[in-house]
Amino acid sequence: MFITLHAAAGALAGELSPSYPSAFAFGFLTHFPLDMFPHGDRGFGHRAKHGRAARAYTLMIVADVVAALALMYGAILTGRFDRPFHAFLGALAGVLPDVVVGLTEYAQVIKKSARTYFRGFYRFHTYNHNRLITFYDFGMKFGLVYQVIVLLLILKLW
Repeated sequence: MFITLHAAAGALAGELSPSYPSAFAFGFLTHFPLDMFPHGDRGFGHRAKHGRAARAYTLMIVADVVAALALMYGAILTGRFDRPFHAFLGALAGVLPDVVVGLTEYAQVIKKSARTYFRGFYRFHTYNHNRLITFYDFGMKFGLVYQVIVLLLILKLW
């Protein structure tokens, strides 16, 4: 799932939450149901470990992060949220699992480290991410369209 979608879902959960801790917790929890549905990126990162594919993957991640930041910044500036800090915490927590997984993959693959502090969480996230996708996954183009549709539905709920 793209970071932009996780941030939007987390922001919605945070906005609807009564307190800062619950905004963070509910934002964090939105990540996992979204990852369970096929969305076209199964194994994409594993194919992009070196060279040109790695640069393209990195560029895609950077563009996704910029889009998520622009979306949140624009929503906060235009007053889309009644509780902008709640929404911010939810969005931050919604992307946190992918940040942890990314750092773990960086440590394991790039740095060749045997010591990774979040290995259990990494395994849980990978299992959750691939649970339904194992049976069926879309291609990347269809997955992108699917994610844009879900993003638009979430934005409509803002």
